[in-house]
Amino acid sequence: MTSSFRSNFLGSRRRESRDENYHRLERWVAKFERSVPLPMPVQTHKVKAAYREGVLEIKIDVL
Repeated sequence: MTSSFRSNFLGSRRRESRDENYHRLERWVAKFERSVPLPMPVQTHKVKAAYREGVLEIKIDVL
């Protein structure tokens, strides 16, 4: 969700055990929420995000 001068990012991350020789399988979910102040209005329809190798990259076009 993005407003004129602040962006709020919500998400969750899951991790599962990848060990094939397990007696018990455990999963956990981590939720996060961040609010980032922006110096100027942004074009909300052009916001792009990608999560790779533990890094969340967010690209935002300004007006």
